[in-house]
Amino acid sequence: MVNTKIIAISIIAISVAAFFMKIPGSIVLAVIGLVLLILPTKYISELLTKYFEVFKNYKKVATTVAYDALFWTAITGLAYVYKLLFEKKLLAEYVKTGFSKEALIADPAIAATMAQSLRGIVVYTLIGLAVFVLLAYVAYTISRYFIWTELSSQKRAKKTFWSYAKLTGAWWAILILPSAVIIAAATKTPQVAALVLIFFLAAAHFTSFLYTNLTKTGKAGHSFTMGLAMGLSKFHRVLVPYGILFATWWMLSTLASIINYMNAGVASAVTLLFALCILAISRAYLYTIIKSL
Repeated sequence: MVNTKIIAISIIAISVAAFFMKIPGSIVLAVIGLVLLILPTKYISELLTKYFEVFKNYKKVATTVAYDALFWTAITGLAYVYKLLFEKKLLAEYVKTGFSKEALIADPAIAATMAQSLRGIVVYTLIGLAVFVLLAYVAYTISRYFIWTELSSQKRAKKTFWSYAKLTGAWWAILILPSAVIIAAATKTPQVAALVLIFFLAAAHFTSFLYTNLTKTGKAGHSFTMGLAMGLSKFHRVLVPYGILFATWWMLSTLASIINYMNAGVASAVTLLFALCILAISRAYLYTIIKSL
């Protein structure tokens, strides 16, 4: 049995040291330590046992890290290609019409040509964006299919893949509009940046319930409704696991900061690797928790 008291006291001790070192998040870490100390030992021991089992299955976690890395590589590549094509289109239209206030004053007749070119750029941008979203959806579906079947040891088959595709499509259909609105608002008003974080944390919360249910039932429609319902009704059941994951995130991010401070040349690589690791650990841990609810 996991000695919960020692772990809780250790977390509190680390948080106190971090507080005096002025490391962000130390107060939240202290609260988590106190919660682990106060709650029934049997309950916390069960949660921590499931948490440490994630590391026993490190090969599965490492495999999901690889799948996630491939997904983000694909997204980065798609974004780069989209940027290049957009810049190429913009340059071509500029060369053709000479977009400028001076050109319009010199020849007012060019206004119609400029307006037509602007419409062309807008249409080109929207079509390009639609293609980008479609390809991102395909990449996300494939990566989630391999990640969640890996975690659950679910048999891979064409029927299973289409269930993932349908569930992902339904979930994206709900998220895409509010995501665009919130991100656009955050770029114009930095004060609402916290809203972006809250939104994506909420989306991640429900995503875990959706895909965990899919690994159990194999039915997209049932998993969708059940996942949303459980995400709301069982929220209190994952609060302590979220606290444990926050402690993990805090320790890994602090370690990454120290490594980056010592060797700035590897900063980006270390940050990316640690981010992928915490995502994989969180996903695997929440899967073990949610599947037993």
